[in-house]
Amino acid sequence: MHTSFKDFNPITQALFFLSVLIITMFNMHPILLVISLAASAVYTGYTGGIGALAASIKLMAVTSIMIIIINPLISHEGITVLTRLPDGNELTLESVIFASAAALMMSCTVEWFYCVNRIFTSDRIIYLFGRITPKLALMISMTLNFISKFRVHFAEIRSARYAIEKNDSSFRIASKMNNSVKIISSMLQWSAENAVDTADSMKSRGYGIKKRTSYTRMKITCADVIYILLIAAADSILAWLIMSGALGSSYYPYFEIEYNGIQTVSGYIIYGLLCMMPIITDVKGELKWRCLISKV
Repeated sequence: MHTSFKDFNPITQALFFLSVLIITMFNMHPILLVISLAASAVYTGYTGGIGALAASIKLMAVTSIMIIIINPLISHEGITVLTRLPDGNELTLESVIFASAAALMMSCTVEWFYCVNRIFTSDRIIYLFGRITPKLALMISMTLNFISKFRVHFAEIRSARYAIEKNDSSFRIASKMNNSVKIISSMLQWSAENAVDTADSMKSRGYGIKKRTSYTRMKITCADVIYILLIAAADSILAWLIMSGALGSSYYPYFEIEYNGIQTVSGYIIYGLLCMMPIITDVKGELKWRCLISKV
């Protein structure tokens, strides 16, 4: 789906994701984490559909369950004892809550990176890092491009081998093992050939002979400037609220969420609006487009 947020300059997009990820990863306030997860899940579903959202939820569920189970077994801080473990250590309510918050933070991070993957293409990565670290930018761009090609080629080979396997009357387990080996062998051969072709192409185009030049049609527009100013304003207010304790929380020795009245509520609202900026932009663009189409 083509969205309005994708039309912004890569610098604007990078500043937004960097802003949200820093707050998500370095401030384990449970309400802010819930807001972040809800916004990232909505945007993943909006840009990638139900399939992308379901895939991210599966990954988050597995990692979250592991964190929630393991952390209380190795961390015994907190004053609210729920029970005693067989080894004699205490299972505390605070350790369970902290594990849940840590799982929530990881889930938010994973979900936002799903969104990043939907927005940033190879040309946008080269735009961001091409002048600073051209070799790194090229490497990242080539890796992303290779992963995409690898998935497509793998699906083609697997479909072909599946059609052959259906007509195979040999023992099923042995047939599946043989089929898997052939798929892996074919993918390794294709990867080697693709690497050689890429190297020959780069050499024929003069890569590394002289200083690299770059060209891009991506410009910073007035909309980008407004977006950046809004992000900067939201970050400044949130940073002040966090440092002043209005958006503070603690898990040990007991669980507590700071509440300073209007300041805390304002922080929740501002952070929610910050996280929802892409989806608000996209919905606004979609409505505007439909309005223009209706007038034709």
